[in-house]
Amino acid sequence: MNWLSSPIPPLTRLVVATVLLCLQVIAFVTVAVGVAVAQNTESVSECDPDNVVYRGQLGRSFIQDGVSVSEVTRPVFIQCDTELIALTGFQESEFRFKFVGEVRIVELGDTLYADTVVYFTDTQVGEASGNVLITDGRVVLTAPDAIFYRDEKRTVFNNGVQFEDSTTVLTSRFGTYWSKEARAEFDSRVELRQDSLYVSADTLTYLRDLEETRARGHVYVERTDGELVTIFANTLFHSGLTDSSHFAGNVDMLQVSSDSTGIDSLFVKSQHLYLTQSDTTVNVVATDSVEVIQGNFSVISDTLTYIRSKDGASVLTRSYGSPVAWLDLTQITSEDLRLTRVNGLLDSLRADGNVFVAEYDSLLSRVQQLKGRTLVGLFENDSLRTMMVSPNAEALYYMEAPDEGEQKATRLSSDRIVFSFKNGELIKIGSYVDLDGEYYPANIVDQAKNLSGYRWEPERRPDNSKFREAWLRRVEQRNRHMQL
Repeated sequence: MNWLSSPIPPLTRLVVATVLLCLQVIAFVTVAVGVAVAQNTESVSECDPDNVVYRGQLGRSFIQDGVSVSEVTRPVFIQCDTELIALTGFQESEFRFKFVGEVRIVELGDTLYADTVVYFTDTQVGEASGNVLITDGRVVLTAPDAIFYRDEKRTVFNNGVQFEDSTTVLTSRFGTYWSKEARAEFDSRVELRQDSLYVSADTLTYLRDLEETRARGHVYVERTDGELVTIFANTLFHSGLTDSSHFAGNVDMLQVSSDSTGIDSLFVKSQHLYLTQSDTTVNVVATDSVEVIQGNFSVISDTLTYIRSKDGASVLTRSYGSPVAWLDLTQITSEDLRLTRVNGLLDSLRADGNVFVAEYDSLLSRVQQLKGRTLVGLFENDSLRTMMVSPNAEALYYMEAPDEGEQKATRLSSDRIVFSFKNGELIKIGSYVDLDGEYYPANIVDQAKNLSGYRWEPERRPDNSKFREAWLRRVEQRNRHMQL
């Protein structure tokens, strides 16, 4: 019997036609994509980007802008270590694929979600748009659109982006994220928020694994560690692991703390400022052209250290490198100067090395003077109670003579001179060991010469009102800059 000439039953004919149609679909998808259907078993290091898997249910074919486009539903796309699924896929050219609807891309530990993705197999670049979300389980990045570079493990955001992990929320107008390095480079209107830290800047680099932040340009920082600290600078480096910060370039710091005495402000200007914390203290180190104002105390110096207990009970301010300090109307110069506050009130003052104290007496139009190697001052209720200078103490003190309009002066030298005050007024001068003195009555008072090392420089004193004005200008400039 010649089976070739025998009629084929209808059912058999239908089965054969169905099988042939399926084979044609598989062949069409495979040929249209120009890739191998074989399972990709290569490791990432041996990745062949030309080896692409693209499969799904073949849909319609049509011409768009003169190009033949094939549609696939429920597509699965694989290139090296990247796998993509979506509701619909379109091959728009040999290397261009478009995926629409619930697009998900999985690459190693990273997953990208979007409404639409256009992917180029030759360059391994994808353009995601619509509700873009990227996550590795620890970090979530969201944006309206993004461009991802598969081979570089890099994603670029050109229309706004938000980065969020367990400790940090970071936003900007533009940004780039390297998933392998866990590094974010954000630019324009950058804002970083952590538990007690806020940073805004022109550009910012965040290294997630190292918890490091590097900010540049119009840097503004707020810290809330029991008190509000705000800082302007040109650059910032912050380590989350050590909870330390380094500010550089035109640094202005304002600290406002609430304690039992009310609101107390600390102003600091410098070129460098280091902010660190321990379990018990907050520490500030300022260097290079330092200016400080706190209440009735101000100082200029090369270096300043400020140590405050976290409960706010004690504060030590230390200036060295030829500091010049002012306490009320008194100017103090030395090589090293320390001021201690307890519960918000002045407690003690110590100056070491070539100490010179000067105070202008407006009633006499004279400068009262005191010098020695070391000065120790003790306070009570924020008012100076005693001041001792030793050794090699010298003093030049002017006073009103009995005759109205006349003056007299006394010059003392001793191993130690002690001044006693009440309500801010000098009530007693005591000297101990090797006392020597000269008296200048009214007729020769002008013969009293200034003490050696005389310094009186009121024009150098930091001005509180000018500092506040400059601070407000920087606040206004920042606000305008963030709105650009």
